[in-house]
This record gives sequence, structure tokens and C-alpha cells, in this order.
Amino acid sequence: MESQRKTHFNILHLEDDYDYTEAFSKELEYAQQYQVVHIPVRNVPEAIKAVDEQQNFDLILIDLKLAGNSSGLEFMKNLQTTGKMLNVPKIVMSDLSEKNVSIAGRQYTSQELYSLGMSKFLPKAVLLQAKNPDHLIQLLVSETSADLSLTETQNDTISGVTIFKSFFYLAVFSIFLMLGGALLKNYAILVCGSAGLTLSSYLLLISLKFPKQSHEQ
Repeated sequence: MESQRKTHFNILHLEDDYDYTEAFSKELEYAQQYQVVHIPVRNVPEAIKAVDEQQNFDLILIDLKLAGNSSGLEFMKNLQTTGKMLNVPKIVMSDLSEKNVSIAGRQYTSQELYSLGMSKFLPKAVLLQAKNPDHLIQLLVSETSADLSLTETQNDTISGVTIFKSFFYLAVFSIFLMLGGALLKNYAILVCGSAGLTLSSYLLLISLKFPKQSHEQ
């Protein structure tokens, strides 16, 4: 079975460089394989407000050094404290090196950034390194939980549907076999029908282990 690709992404982008976010937005507009809603915000309060107003972001891009004494780390800490967007990948994009992050006179290790919820670190130059808009999106979503394939739950649902259909067809066929065996007074056909009905019952029990919606599709 072919995997189903995710093609629509809502992206929140915390970045105080207006020219950079404009260039980023323009690049994403020309994507052929994906649809992207790119929402740039300039500071931490705007980012927090955007999260409060919209709960369906697929990715959050965060610049570390912001204007004034603010930083993207404040936003990451806020999300951790409030428990919001915990499952949304957060990509730190910065001119700084991942191994040399200094904010307000303090050094942060990669491990500390990951403990604050960072999913991935990318240099801002990724905008120039991408071959095309689609490649840029692929660089953003690769190696994050914003996977392009079906989720485990979706795969389980499809498997449940397949098993349930197998149960149904086998049960119907077995009943016809048993009826035919009874009419023809053929013991062998009756045994085959009975065995098929037993097997179909087993398939039904297996399918019940999958999400309920499996049997309703």
C-alpha cells in the first residue's frame, strides 16, 4: 500500500527580521507539491497570541535572537509551562551555531535546547540552500514528527477495515456452503462450511482490536 503524503502545512514563524520572513513567505508561495499557510510573528507576545488563537499549527519555526532583550527561548519555555503545542515540532532557525548558542550572556548546549522542546536545528541559510520551494518544505519537515506518511493510527484503521471485510466475505461464503451441504446432505461440504465460519469468527475478534471506525467505513 502506498503511503499518503501530507501536503498541507500551517506554519507559525517567530522571526523579527521582516525581510527574511517576507522572502520565506514568497518562496513558499511557489511550492508545487504542498500548500502552506505561513504566519510570521515578530516577538514573543505575538507568538503566544497566535498560539492562543489558532490551535492547528503543524510546524513552529523559532529564531533565537530577537529584538531587544527577548529571545525565542522565552517562547519555548512558555509553551512548556502552559502545556501548549507540546506535540508540534519546533524548529530553531538561527545564524548561531547549534553548538555555540549564547543568549543574554548565557551559553546553551544542544541538549538544553532539546529539553526545551526543540525538534531540530536549522541555519537560516537553509532558505538559500534549498533547491526549490518544495525542497525547502521537505528540509523543514524531514526528521520531525510532522511526517509526510500515514500515522500509525491511520495504518491501524486501514488494517482493521481489511480484516473486517475478510471476516464478512468468509462468513457469507461459509453460510452458503453449510446450506448447500445440508441440502445436498454432503457431510464434507458441511464440515468445510463450519470450519470457514469458525475462521471468520476469529477474524472478527482480530478486527475488533482495531479502532471502532474501522468497521464503519
